[in-house]
Amino acid sequence: MKVCKIVVNSVSHDARVLKEAEAVREAGFDVVIIGIQDANNRVPIETLDNGVVIRRAAWQSSAFQPIFLAYVWKIFALVAVVLAAVFSIDWLRNHFSETLALATFDNAIYLASVAIVGYFGVRSWRDYQRRNRSSGKIRKQEADGLLKYEAEFSAYRRVAESKVASSDAATASARDASPWSPIKKLARLHRRMPRPLMVGIGRAPRQANLRRWKVVFARERQIYDLLEEERPDLVHAHDLSALPVAAKYAQAAGTKLIFDAHEIYDHLAQSEDDMSELNAKILRKHSGDVDSFITINDSIAQYYFNTYPLLPRAVVIKNATKRTENFAYDGRLHEAAGLAGNTRILIYQGGFAPKRGLIQLLLAAEFLHSDWSLVFMGWGRLEEELLRVAEALKSKTPELDSRIRFVPRVPQSELPYWTAGASLGAIPYENTGLNHWYCNPNKLWEYPNAGVPIIASPFPELRKIIEPNGIGWFLPDPLSPREIAAAINKITPEELEVASENCRVFIRNDNWQIYADRLKALYAEMK
Repeated sequence: MKVCKIVVNSVSHDARVLKEAEAVREAGFDVVIIGIQDANNRVPIETLDNGVVIRRAAWQSSAFQPIFLAYVWKIFALVAVVLAAVFSIDWLRNHFSETLALATFDNAIYLASVAIVGYFGVRSWRDYQRRNRSSGKIRKQEADGLLKYEAEFSAYRRVAESKVASSDAATASARDASPWSPIKKLARLHRRMPRPLMVGIGRAPRQANLRRWKVVFARERQIYDLLEEERPDLVHAHDLSALPVAAKYAQAAGTKLIFDAHEIYDHLAQSEDDMSELNAKILRKHSGDVDSFITINDSIAQYYFNTYPLLPRAVVIKNATKRTENFAYDGRLHEAAGLAGNTRILIYQGGFAPKRGLIQLLLAAEFLHSDWSLVFMGWGRLEEELLRVAEALKSKTPELDSRIRFVPRVPQSELPYWTAGASLGAIPYENTGLNHWYCNPNKLWEYPNAGVPIIASPFPELRKIIEPNGIGWFLPDPLSPREIAAAINKITPEELEVASENCRVFIRNDNWQIYADRLKALYAEMK
């Protein structure tokens, strides 16, 4: 059986998706991950050592292709407004000719009207041509990318096509045998509102919304085309952004659908209220389409059970990491950060995103004891702001120049060997909503896997792991730089050593293999 796992990113740095794909492959399934091309990776097809295939949809040219009719509509609207103005002047002259001296300006008015229409018409046409050329360049880049990998595509298609005929027959018979198909179709009828209208009739036509939906639908069209090429027996949607296109294909092809919720999407820390509202509507729309449901911990599973009763009971697959056997640290983190080998490092690794307490953590460097250095290892849209704040701190307090460092992200397979150089790992998330309140980030396992204790926000699911296992300490809530530093400064070297040993015990008992087995059992039930 073939499984298509769908995720709206380039896959390369999505540890959860890659781990799950490997586990499903080990369970005897053919696994294809369908992602998108982005700045991180534009390779259209890739086969990993474990046999998992990654296909990345080329969507940019479609998203940025200008719509000819939209420009025609702009010019038509402009002409209509100018004609309305001219006819209004004619009407005024005919009815108030004795009081308004308009006749002498007739020619000037008409010439000005023609000039306005011509000026804005030419501008619109030139803008259309410019955007069309830009889209054409992107389309050529995408085509060149496909040509570079033509040999890989040809070999892959030969193998894939030989499996399609047998899987088609099995899928069709399973669909026809399901007694629930007609009932499911009836249940779906009341949930067909187009997503752009879900934001409200008044907000739907706004330019920002139109641009956003153009990108969303361009991605989904290309992903759907790849699904039709692959013709999987199971579709696995990672995150809410992948659910609509996965549900659309599953309904059309009669395949089963797995939804993997990595977050609480209607309470995301980075979302505005209207986005959270939209996410809730999309969840309600598609929850009845889902055959199996996965999420990351018990608290989030209970939230979905209470809020979206049409979703199946969740199978909990945590963000645990693969266990790395004990190894000797080789000094690579200290070397990359330009720090002496005996320096104690407080590390934050992962995405530089808002609402993760990163600015407060950075400001805390000023109050840390001089034997601590702070290292940020990762990437993200907050990086420039973090660098600006770091420079301001160093200007104010020159001795911080050697105690604040930024290190680029590293491949997932090498992460433990870098993290092992730290004495303490930070998870300083802000209390900005349910999604953070119940979070279980990868770092909760990645730090202990390298023998590094944790200092984290005092949220329920973080407490459930850190406290009973003795692998860390807690930050104040709400976060403040002075209190962050105070919590770290009072940890003794002896306490760090004990917690580090506890980390190794914890990771032996709670690692990815436990959840991989749980995932394999779920897939076995869906065969």
